[in-house]
Amino acid sequence: MTSEERAIIQESVEKIYDTFITHVSEGRKMTKASIDSIGQGRVWSGTDAKALGLVDEIGGLDEAIAIASKLAKLDKYRTISLPEQKDFMKQLMEDFGEEARINAAKKELGPAYTYYKEVQSLVNQQGIQARLPFSMTIR
Repeated sequence: MTSEERAIIQESVEKIYDTFITHVSEGRKMTKASIDSIGQGRVWSGTDAKALGLVDEIGGLDEAIAIASKLAKLDKYRTISLPEQKDFMKQLMEDFGEEARINAAKKELGPAYTYYKEVQSLVNQQGIQARLPFSMTIR
């Protein structure tokens, strides 16, 4: 990297950091200077973050959702997890089916399976693509 490129990247990092500490200082009702002195790229454990005033509670996603629903004065709400997880047995059977299909194709095509896999990849991709005029395998 040239010194000019480094300077551009450094300026960008500093802008992002300043925006971050501004949001944190406003949200935590602390000065930017105090947030900056706490931060500096460090990672805090939950217990330490609570002692420093960076978090209100220690908990997981369920606790966070419960607290947010109270703050929003919601009596009724629902959550959904995406993507939906398949039943273990159904997923297992699908995986075995896929593996059997792949093994059959490998047996039928032999060394040409690599090319088949490449064509399948091309067919299944969407949008604008840039391709090199060769394929590379690193082992």
